[in-house]
Amino acid sequence: MEKISNFIIYSFLVPIVLITINTVSAQTVLPDVSNVNGAYIDESGISNIIYVRQNGGNNANSGKSYNDAKKTITAAFDVALNDLDAGIKTKILIHPGIYRESLGTVDFSLNNNRRHTPLVIEGTNEAQVVWSGADEYAPNTWTNLGNGVYRHNWSYDFGNYTPTFGPKAEVAVRRELVVVNGNMMRQIPLERYNITGGGNFFGNIEPISYEYYGFDDPATSLSDFSFGVAEKDENGNYIYVKVPSGFDWSSANIEVATRYTLGKFEKKNGLVFRKITFKNCANNHDDFGNVGALRFGDSYKCINIKFENCTFTQNSANGLKPNGSHWTLRSCKFNYNGNNGISSSVSKNLLIENCEFNFNNWRGYAFGDRKGGISWYLAGAKIHDCDGVIVRSSKAIGNHSNGLWYDVHVKDVLTDNFISLYNRHGLAIELSNGPYLINRSILAYQLNNPLNYSIIGDANLTNSILLSNSTQRGNNGRDGAALAIQWYDRTDNHASKELVLAKPFITENNIIVKENSTDPGQTIFQDIWPSGSKTENYEYKGIENIYYGAKSSTAFHSSGYGFNPGGDGDLDWWKTAWKVESDNSTWQDPKIADAPNGDFTFENASPVKPKEYYFPQYKLPEAVANEINDFFTWTTWNDKTGSIPSGFTGNIAPSVAIDFETLYHDQIVESDTDLNIKVAAYDDDGTISQVEFYDGATLLGTDSSAPYEYIWVSPPIGTNSITAKAIDNSGASSSHRVTFEVVDSSLSTGSIKPLNDSLKIIPNPTSYNVEILTEARILEIKIVNLTGKTLLYKDYLEGVKKPILDVSELQTGLYLVVARTNSGVTTKKLIVNSK
Repeated sequence: MEKISNFIIYSFLVPIVLITINTVSAQTVLPDVSNVNGAYIDESGISNIIYVRQNGGNNANSGKSYNDAKKTITAAFDVALNDLDAGIKTKILIHPGIYRESLGTVDFSLNNNRRHTPLVIEGTNEAQVVWSGADEYAPNTWTNLGNGVYRHNWSYDFGNYTPTFGPKAEVAVRRELVVVNGNMMRQIPLERYNITGGGNFFGNIEPISYEYYGFDDPATSLSDFSFGVAEKDENGNYIYVKVPSGFDWSSANIEVATRYTLGKFEKKNGLVFRKITFKNCANNHDDFGNVGALRFGDSYKCINIKFENCTFTQNSANGLKPNGSHWTLRSCKFNYNGNNGISSSVSKNLLIENCEFNFNNWRGYAFGDRKGGISWYLAGAKIHDCDGVIVRSSKAIGNHSNGLWYDVHVKDVLTDNFISLYNRHGLAIELSNGPYLINRSILAYQLNNPLNYSIIGDANLTNSILLSNSTQRGNNGRDGAALAIQWYDRTDNHASKELVLAKPFITENNIIVKENSTDPGQTIFQDIWPSGSKTENYEYKGIENIYYGAKSSTAFHSSGYGFNPGGDGDLDWWKTAWKVESDNSTWQDPKIADAPNGDFTFENASPVKPKEYYFPQYKLPEAVANEINDFFTWTTWNDKTGSIPSGFTGNIAPSVAIDFETLYHDQIVESDTDLNIKVAAYDDDGTISQVEFYDGATLLGTDSSAPYEYIWVSPPIGTNSITAKAIDNSGASSSHRVTFEVVDSSLSTGSIKPLNDSLKIIPNPTSYNVEILTEARILEIKIVNLTGKTLLYKDYLEGVKKPILDVSELQTGLYLVVARTNSGVTTKKLIVNSK
């Protein structure tokens, strides 16, 4: 088979990207993504800045300086629209705070200046600038009913909603949301409904009916960390929350979603959102998912829209719906949303880079209720009816849905360096001529198939790892093959919109593995029903792939049509059945390092090792594995998936921190000083067996009982480090390392000034702002909690003497201010009072 290229270069307005492809056959049809460059917005020369400060701002101010800042985003928008009308490029700069407000509908079509002049909405810090759909319900406004149950008046009637083909579970049709101390509560239906009707694209559709049949007593129905609503007058119009015995309700932060969306934007060309978290909207799956935390016009679409370093999380339904043309999503997180992370529809020129789409569809799947919930039409990232798409260097992990789904009529698509783990399908492509190129991707450990093709045209899979351990069986009785290729005669309205012709499906230089041997143990499953004219050119071409599995004799399946006899067989049978020419693919163990525990690199003895640079190198971080475990437990995910990484199942690694009161990073210590180093260590799901103390690789000592400590007698002069390693009862461990400097005490008379004496924090205690005073110039300053976690950080390249810090977002308690100056490093206690 003739080879025509080893490299393909796609040139964009963004920097050139080089995609390495081992070899491409002469029959390959690749997507044309040369013009997929996302949003183009000229931000140069923006000097008109409108400041927003929740703490210290006032809406009567002009907003044109830090000290004259507006208090709300809404007030800043009013000023910004006037400036846009004058053709002035504008930035709204939002300082730390939780902004509980909605803009309503913002129509940019009033005049051309408003519509086409760039507008940037930017936070100073993504983690600290939060735009929320929830309101605070103070603990003292709730009625204590006893046994951990609390009640609050509820003035909203959200009602039930599901699309005609949507979920029928009672939780899945609701949109209430309660967050306590940053954690979402599980919703439990109290007002009970029998939900009937609906249908799908393939059959008759009946109207949805909600038949009310009773009210469950919250005292007996709610479990710990759950909530329920009684919105009917006959049930009192209340919202209920239950917490476990011993929970400190009096200091809890209770947030209840009340806003449907944070704003709707119509007809805008040139809009940037940067460093903002959008969360806690009480949205639902209305209008086929158009309602995200932010909403963009459907009839009046927006173009040149960019999101960078933003987070969409804990929204009742969708995170965001990109809708229009020339959109860029870069370095954003769309995690923990009730339905889709994103859902893009009827769009052009969509560029997605370095994004996360994790742990979504907890509501659509209705907390494990597969019969009443739904996952087939949702995804971590769902892209529907789009022309020109790039998804690059992104991840979809732990979704109760497809990880990434190209859903009907998606054209010219490149998916490069994509990681999809522990979802329903890893990547699903449906009803489209394409062409598609999936390159350097890892699709592994899904409920069903890592990769599923259903009625598609030109498709290319290169330099990727597909790995399945699924035992889930579909209507055909087959378990989750690593690669599923399906074709069937489809007659719904989507199929009538576009005639999809079967084209060669090309796999080149991939690793395709089916781990478990559940009969028949399919590595590739190909199915066609019934045979029809549209499948006459259907063809499989495999080049230099490695296949492997626990059952080689029936690893490949074909339903058979035309020249293909159909049946199950091994790799040689597959090549013969499909008349594959010049295929030097092999059946051998690729020796992936430790895939069940998330390590997808290769052993030294792997046959792939000499060319491993073609493949993505990825190790699942332990923290993400623990997130998977926690999320699946919270949603009572109970399918036969084998989906949780086995190496982490049932055990969360301990937490450990060296006490900053005894030793902090970069501290200066005089020689002949004995250091009494204390450590805080705890384990969420077990006990601490011991804490080990190391100087580099040298074990200094151990302590097996709290409080954990070690006395280091006269550490040597020079740069030293000490590592505290906590080990739990199951053998998992975590470490914390601190570096410090020991100086010769005989030479230090007067040279080591106790900086604490010259460092002052005013006021202390405080609730809002503090001023740091010192004789030295401060180069770097951070505020940490007593476990050593940094909560606020500032650096000053030129050095300052009187920086002001906003600590209003810190919880009430004791903290440490660590300052690095041109004279050394010092620390001082800070007390934050209640607001």
